Amino acid sequence: MNYLKHPFRAARALSPVDAANAFERSGGLAVLALPAVVRRVLHAAWLPVAIGVALGLACLTPAGLSLGAIAGITAAGASQAGLVGGVVAFLFASALFAGAAYRHGDGRVHSTTLTVQQLLLDVVGAFRKMVPAISYFGTQWTTQALKLNKRYTAHIAVYGSASTYDTTTGYANGANDARNGLVDVDVIVDQQPTYPLQFKHLDGIKDDKNAYGKVMAGAGYTLGKKCIDEGFFAKMTSRYFSQENVKAVADCDWDWLQEITGLLNSRGAEPIGRVLFVNSDVATVLAVDPRMISKDYAGQLLDGNGYRQWKGIGGFALIQEYPDLPSNNGTALTGCTIAATGDLVTKAAHGLVTGDPIQFSSLTGGAGLSTATRYFAIVASSSTFKVATTRANALAGTAVDVTTNYTDATVAVTENLVAFAADGRAFASLAGMPEGLNAMADQLGVVKTLTFDSIVDPDSKIAMAAAKWQAVNGDVYWCPTFVYGTNAGKQAETGTVSQTAAARSALAAATADGTAFDYAGLRISKGANA
Repeated sequence: MNYLKHPFRAARALSPVDAANAFERSGGLAVLALPAVVRRVLHAAWLPVAIGVALGLACLTPAGLSLGAIAGITAAGASQAGLVGGVVAFLFASALFAGAAYRHGDGRVHSTTLTVQQLLLDVVGAFRKMVPAISYFGTQWTTQALKLNKRYTAHIAVYGSASTYDTTTGYANGANDARNGLVDVDVIVDQQPTYPLQFKHLDGIKDDKNAYGKVMAGAGYTLGKKCIDEGFFAKMTSRYFSQENVKAVADCDWDWLQEITGLLNSRGAEPIGRVLFVNSDVATVLAVDPRMISKDYAGQLLDGNGYRQWKGIGGFALIQEYPDLPSNNGTALTGCTIAATGDLVTKAAHGLVTGDPIQFSSLTGGAGLSTATRYFAIVASSSTFKVATTRANALAGTAVDVTTNYTDATVAVTENLVAFAADGRAFASLAGMPEGLNAMADQLGVVKTLTFDSIVDPDSKIAMAAAKWQAVNGDVYWCPTFVYGTNAGKQAETGTVSQTAAARSALAAATADGTAFDYAGLRISKGANA
């Protein structure tokens, strides 16, 4: 080590604290019977202290006193000057040392030099690494500040049309408007995930680097997962995507991959960049199919991640296991009655829309219906509906004939989602930093000074902001956040910002099948519950 080029490292190498520690580790007696935290502070500050003491003593030496006498300074004045000089030297040297972060061999970090921007970048990095699936959707990050519960316009890229050269217009014949290569999609920014962190006093000295990395990874993963779960997976329903493939989980193998690839092809899905999300049951079936296993790389390309994935196989850029893939089933509607006259099911405020897949879990009395069958709702009013045997029949209004009254029944929306296949146009999303950050102080109930920082990752363009404040007890709070909104499939979620998510999804359900990018997504359901 060239200590002339690295004076701070030279100072640490000469630290008497390190020498004492080394003596103890070699079997000697404890030279510095001090707490570890105090040792670390002394280790960082011994040189500034030494400089300060040296200057103070220098003023009290005979030479110092003589110089002081020449300058008209008394011995008492020299003592005061020595004290002041020592303090000034200490502060100056400490300021220099504060910028020099260093680590022991055990990986512990002993200076708090991480900026809020660096913390945010670490969260974004974890966000990208832990939730790679978000890159397969049409997520548009913007540097524009976005206001929560406001409508914005996002864009989805589409293909133009090829043309031919002619002698009249030349190369301009059949020119595609570059702007027409983007389809405008309304998005209501209605989500703001947060991940508040509380840093206890002196934790920056005690905690090791590995623990810090895990905290940042946890923040990024949790924010990303909340975004994926609530903004994307929750909309993988029949209201947004009309196309469905019903398949028993045990049959979700290589042959099934070829089947759904063919369905996507025939319906005009984009061939490049397709992704397939599967729950753990389906992933287990795929994992034991010998046709899915490469003899060279079987199980070796997961980067230590327990979630199974396959890349570039079966027509998909990525097949990703997602254990928390929601079934998207609804809450049970109890106390229903069913009349043979009109074939009507009565339940106040049932909340269903025509085409919703439903299944009865109990039926008391009556005839014409079964608990083993998955039906589809035909809504007659807010308190009554009929049932059909297929989605097509439901849209056509063809109901099942109920021959005898049922006195009681329980029914629920039964999507039973086990997988979802899509290309990048299945979703439109707009995300960015929240507008009006100062208003967050009231939302968070913070009475102390609240400040904000923001960054835009230069690689992914992901934009995040963070609020930070300090409590009276010295604890520091730091909360990364962003805002976003999504639209999906039929892209018909065009309600007002004041409407509930259920009300806006009902508008999507009422839109004709095949509208917008309905074909870009395919729901895979296990069908009726056994």
